[in-house]
Amino acid sequence: MQRSTPSKADEKMALEERKARQIIKDKETARIARNAKVEKLKALRIAKEAADLAAKEAEAAAKPAPKKRKAAVKKKPTA
Repeated sequence: MQRSTPSKADEKMALEERKARQIIKDKETARIARNAKVEKLKALRIAKEAADLAAKEAEAAAKPAPKKRKAAVKKKPTA
């Protein structure tokens, strides 16, 4: 039996399929990298917020308590 050689149309179709698979693979790689970057930025933001909150709490603890003022006496309106 003689082996048939692929036609030019078959070769072109195979090439297009390989290119399509490569494009999909590249897009998936880019999506994974983008998600990793977003997760890293979220973690940094959460850590910064926690540090800011701790600093505010420490600052508030270091301040003396505010002095209480006496409530002003309201006068009854005269009619």
